[in-house]
Amino acid sequence: MSKAKLRVLGLPEALLRGREIKDVFCSEIDDRDKEVSQKLGHAVKEMAREHPHANWYLPLGVGGHVDHRIAREVASAALKDAGVRSVWFYEELFYAAETATPASGGQMKAVEMKWKMELCRVYFSQFTAGRLKVANEYAERLGNGKAVERVWDAAL
Repeated sequence: MSKAKLRVLGLPEALLRGREIKDVFCSEIDDRDKEVSQKLGHAVKEMAREHPHANWYLPLGVGGHVDHRIAREVASAALKDAGVRSVWFYEELFYAAETATPASGGQMKAVEMKWKMELCRVYFSQFTAGRLKVANEYAERLGNGKAVERVWDAAL
């Protein structure tokens, strides 16, 4: 639907790297993340060479999930090294909707929530009826009744 190609890297998520669920949102990036960071950095550089004119969207890290922080930091560095300048951070709707202190600023971009959620099915573990409702309400609240999501220019 998005005409984007999904590239599965087969990297283990935080719980499979020795973290407990209570630590996923607050632990520091450490040696347990070294292999994931290296493989991700290599893959991003390779994709940047394959798609030199692509617009890149990286997670802002709302909620503090260690995997989102790794993706933001490692991909930002890899893209900078590759000379990519069109990089944006996106606000993870589920986490932003559930946090007491969401980020501020950014640019509002209209989003069709029905299709956004359909595209997010790749993360089926994230979906419950309640979470979908909360994310949709948050997106509509940001846009004063029209669903939007926020992005920030990374200005690498």
